[in-house]
Amino acid sequence: MAGIARSIAVGISTKPGVTTDQRLQFEVGRVDVSVTSLDAVNGNIIFKAQLPNELDGVINEIGIFSSPASASNGQYASALLTTFDSETETWRDPGTSVPAVYSTAAARIGGDSVRHSPAASSSESDILNELSFDLVGYSGNDLFAFAYNVGNENTADIQFRFMTDNANYYFVSFGAQTSGYKFVEVPKSSLLAAGSPDWSRITSIQVTTVSGAGGASQVDFDGIRIQDIDTFNPEVAMVARIVLSTPFVKHAGKIQEVEFSLGVNV
Repeated sequence: MAGIARSIAVGISTKPGVTTDQRLQFEVGRVDVSVTSLDAVNGNIIFKAQLPNELDGVINEIGIFSSPASASNGQYASALLTTFDSETETWRDPGTSVPAVYSTAAARIGGDSVRHSPAASSSESDILNELSFDLVGYSGNDLFAFAYNVGNENTADIQFRFMTDNANYYFVSFGAQTSGYKFVEVPKSSLLAAGSPDWSRITSIQVTTVSGAGGASQVDFDGIRIQDIDTFNPEVAMVARIVLSTPFVKHAGKIQEVEFSLGVNV
């Protein structure tokens, strides 16, 4: 039974599961299965694991995988790039270095998220410096995944920049937004270039929110992930995925176990 699944992954997306799912929509943690048992009465195999001590977030989706948590596709495996969390990251205004405003209201990753509330017809930006990301080995088909919450209908644009320096960066703009928590995936090849940026030397990430003329907008930035989707590894496969009817909160510093029940037909 233990060979069916060797790790459990958790994520923050509420997207309904379908039979063609090959990964979580927005994974935030993965651990090895520690206990596998048979529920003979209900015909289920139960997989259990202890979530990482440092993990902090609202868990909405769970998946089981055929490989250990340490398995990857090399240097350019899927990875979480930023969580916009005040406990681990220092976001600042790029012009004044004033610290970013953080909010707990919509955060699903970490204890809080970076909040923008620019007035009507104005913009607000924050930047995370002193990074050292080498993203050159990801193909153009690999995906950047963005998680953020839009508080109202006044957002005219949202932009994400991956910067080599202030004059040279890759960027993507999402335009006007409806309200609600969003997951947006964009192929790496779709990002535009300003100047002459270098994917092997990404030193900063910047986010910008632009309000329309109708009033102030509100956006909470929660996470950015890169998804390696085109490197085939037969030993790394998702066996099953579920979306929880009731999410649970995993707090950093607290031990918490998670389990996945897999039905077996004989």
